[in-house]
Amino acid sequence: MVEVLSARGSFDVEPLREPAESSLWISRAAFERAAGSELKPEGLCAGDLCTPLREEVRARCIDGEAVDAAALWSALERPVLADRTRTLWVLGDGARERAQRLASGEAPDFELPDLEGRMHRLSDQRGKKVFLTTWASWCGCRLDLPIWQKLHESLAGQPFMVIAIAMDSRGAKSARQWIEQAKPTYLNLIDRNHLVSDLYHMVNVPQAVWIDENGRIARPTEISGASSSANQEKRRDMRAFYCDAIRDWVAKGAASEFVFADGDPRAEMPAASESIALAHACFRLAQRLSYRGDREEAAVLFARAVELNPDSWNMFRQMKNLEHPEASYGPEFQARVAEFTAAGKRYYPAPDLPGIEAIYSRK
Repeated sequence: MVEVLSARGSFDVEPLREPAESSLWISRAAFERAAGSELKPEGLCAGDLCTPLREEVRARCIDGEAVDAAALWSALERPVLADRTRTLWVLGDGARERAQRLASGEAPDFELPDLEGRMHRLSDQRGKKVFLTTWASWCGCRLDLPIWQKLHESLAGQPFMVIAIAMDSRGAKSARQWIEQAKPTYLNLIDRNHLVSDLYHMVNVPQAVWIDENGRIARPTEISGASSSANQEKRRDMRAFYCDAIRDWVAKGAASEFVFADGDPRAEMPAASESIALAHACFRLAQRLSYRGDREEAAVLFARAVELNPDSWNMFRQMKNLEHPEASYGPEFQARVAEFTAAGKRYYPAPDLPGIEAIYSRK
């Protein structure tokens, strides 16, 4: 039995032939479940969108009801990784799929559990505006949960929902105390595999996306109105400004000055790349190996993920957190922030909201 990880989840699969370095023969049905797509004469199809398959690829990778998942995935220029024992495989989304997904303007759907294991889909909230924000138990943004509760209460009766996603590879056990202390009436979900970071190209916490009632992105990934300043008044004022902007959007919709118009280049998601696609695949495999106790191999893959996607603080800090719960904000993190700042970059760049920069720039 092998385990196959993809953006669709984790699947236990019986290989039809002995797995090799770049070959994983499984049933067509198992492959289609993991891929979230169907093999058709037109190609590999997810709904109406089909990726054509060359005849040479079909002949090499499909044998009746058997599919060489690894070879086929690689032929489609999507990242494929396996552990040393070849009992754990990752079929990652490629740069092309990521670019198409983010350029569409549609908010990618996902399904995640709450603290009690109940599953929730983003699409369940269709008909409501959604403020989707992230946090982690290893980040000071865990203290934002009560702020989002006040925001949610202030908009009671409106078609609006806050969804806070805990980016915690250690799972519910790390997130629970902070959620329970906040006593939220909005959705708090656990993203142990950092799926939302992958789908929305999030590189830090807290980051947020505004999603309208039709499931379209009203504001793309940005810092959730935060500042890393030690000035508590400045931090409080930025949060208040940001929450007021959300209220304005809920009241006015597309007419709000805080929503980007169609065609505004600021509304575009960051470009996907092959290195980032491979980084997410390495990160996913490293996490699973870490859960399994294969720390040495996991460490190599975590380091590779961080090297491929150096702008991702999520990957770096979660890598350190799995080494030790306090390592996410330890000396290595502080040194990295100092280096980042010395290069003229902002660890928490201000959201592109009219008027917020004046608060952000305060000393």
